[in-house]
Amino acid sequence: MEVHTSFVKIPKAERDSIYLLMTGFCGLSGTALIAKKKGDELMTYYSSAYVEDMKKLYISEGEDEFDSLLREIAPDAQVLTMGEGGIETALWTVAEETHAGFTVDYQAIPIRQETVEVCEFYHLNPYRLESKRCRLIALKNGGSLAAALTAVGTPAAVIGKLNATNDRILLYDNGEKSRCLDRPSGDELRKIGL
Repeated sequence: MEVHTSFVKIPKAERDSIYLLMTGFCGLSGTALIAKKKGDELMTYYSSAYVEDMKKLYISEGEDEFDSLLREIAPDAQVLTMGEGGIETALWTVAEETHAGFTVDYQAIPIRQETVEVCEFYHLNPYRLESKRCRLIALKNGGSLAAALTAVGTPAAVIGKLNATNDRILLYDNGEKSRCLDRPSGDELRKIGL
């Protein structure tokens, strides 16, 4: 079966059984770009060694292993490769294309401490930061694929589920608080001139 590279409408009766899985680290490519372009500013607060390490965070690698695992474990999965606007733009796109709502737990989204720190330094939202090569995947057996990808060194986590409503709910503070996803307004990199 062919792996979908974009999302298609999912029948209402099936939506509650579809998990959302994310691969990669949220905002990692944006973090590396900021470190490369604004390293001198970052070094006013962080060590030069730490900033140099940030520059090397995002390295392109082959995708053969991902594709073969996906075809083996979840051939009917729908996949969206993220980029500009990060996970929030990807989630909005999924909701629009599938005609479904979702509930996503922010704490389940894989993110590195370097991204958190760079975003705090520049007052950016890491969930709206460029996330090249990360993927958002809709599938029925999310846990199986996450485990298989993690076993071969690819960060992967089930971050939520689709639902039959139009609600786009983001949970945070251990699920005690929630908010609706706002329409994406562009990548956070723009706020700092990148």
